[in-house]
Amino acid sequence: MRAFWCGQYGTDAKKWPPGLEDIVDRLPIWPQIYYAIRAGDLFTAVKITDRARVLDEFSKLLREYIDNRG
Repeated sequence: MRAFWCGQYGTDAKKWPPGLEDIVDRLPIWPQIYYAIRAGDLFTAVKITDRARVLDEFSKLLREYIDNRG
């Protein structure tokens, strides 16, 4: 994910698309979550939401989804 993002947008946050202000591990949160879920790695998505303290409610919903997906 890091290699793709840096290759696509670079490491300068000023050049990133708007709306990506929340950052974890020097990368925007939402693309990290999106690519983790898309790859089927829900546990990594949960780890990212846990580190992004601004996403407490989303983290709870994601955990609930994992626990109840059957």
